[in-house]
Amino acid sequence: MKKLISSLCLLLVLSGCGTSNSGSTAGKYTAGDYEATSKGFGGDVTVKLTVSSTEITNVEITADDETPNVGGAAIETLKENILKANGEEIDGVSGATLTSDAVKNAYNEAITSAKGETVSNEPAAIVKDGKYTTKAMGHEDWVYVTTQFKDGAIVKCSTTSHEETMGIGNYAAARVPARILENQSLEVDGVSGATVTTNAVKQAVKLAIEEAGGSASSFSTKVEQQVVEATKDVTYDVVVVGAGTAGLEAACTAAEVGCNVFVLEKKDHVGGLSTFISDLPSKTRMKDFPRYLEKRAEKLPNLYMFLNTEATIEKIKNFKPDIVVNATGSVPLVPAIPGLRENIAAGNVSTIFDMINNLNAGKYPDDFCKGKKVVVMGGGSVGLDVIEYFAPRGAECSIVDMLPQIGMMADPITKCSMRETHDKYGVKEYVN
Repeated sequence: MKKLISSLCLLLVLSGCGTSNSGSTAGKYTAGDYEATSKGFGGDVTVKLTVSSTEITNVEITADDETPNVGGAAIETLKENILKANGEEIDGVSGATLTSDAVKNAYNEAITSAKGETVSNEPAAIVKDGKYTTKAMGHEDWVYVTTQFKDGAIVKCSTTSHEETMGIGNYAAARVPARILENQSLEVDGVSGATVTTNAVKQAVKLAIEEAGGSASSFSTKVEQQVVEATKDVTYDVVVVGAGTAGLEAACTAAEVGCNVFVLEKKDHVGGLSTFISDLPSKTRMKDFPRYLEKRAEKLPNLYMFLNTEATIEKIKNFKPDIVVNATGSVPLVPAIPGLRENIAAGNVSTIFDMINNLNAGKYPDDFCKGKKVVVMGGGSVGLDVIEYFAPRGAECSIVDMLPQIGMMADPITKCSMRETHDKYGVKEYVN
């Protein structure tokens, strides 16, 4: 009986010891120093943790290239956040997002190692195909960058809008996206004197990668650094207003003979009217020429192109150009017919732009066109394009022109095709 009581007492004592230690953090970490590095706003950010078996005892953050009054000023707060968190997730610092993200990434990697866990080496998710426009704050205002992905790679990257300083910020805004595209990496060299703009472009591309479901680590291959100086004295020999086919041809030709060329295009794409007209089913190959010009322009290091940027006298003056090329294109001529403008505004009459927009919106399916009466005012190439769409789909088409002949200025091949179409589908022609 005494042996039984003694055994019970021993069991209770041991049980009590076990209970008193429940909830202990003993063995949470392997004591030692752990270090990791991540990319910040201006360069590498390194976090070094010193840990005991139960807590983080010291934090060192090295971020020499961060902006002193922004990212640099956030370092002490981030240190305090890490010590308080003791292994849990930490909050960033408002206004220093890039530096905060770099610190958090490096901290997470270091603390994972301290816990004895394996840092994940799983391949990053592949970016989804598509075009993404993102923004990041530059020196003067938001810098907008459009990045396009296909098959896991960056296939296009350009700054589409910005208000950075002409001669310095605009140089970085034009050049950095091209370097990112060429190297498939965010780790490209910057433009000395335009650090803020350079990093804004990189941040915008990083956001695009993440928006596409990828990871910036997939585009962080080390690139040999060749820092380029930018000064306020940069001037441009030629400024081209408009990036249609005429503007692109002028810009490329000038750049190829050694001129520094700057192109301003108010739309978000190049190619002008030829790109727009190529939306017609019979004109799809017209896209080939602006595509060729765009590729040609991308290869010219002394040609700088900005989309979503409307030309103003002040902007052009800032470039101090020797030559200004006006390539702003054309708009449809509206004849002085009483009531015509009012009917266009009311949507009763369509311009070529309205017609193509309606076509793209699916408003002119084949079954809709059959039996409809279509009157085209203007017997030039654009008017013939409209007839070429509606007549084969069963519409009753008429074409009117003030000249003595429809298609009078067209080339011989177009005239032959026009005559065949008009005769086949009974297109009525009214001239003079």
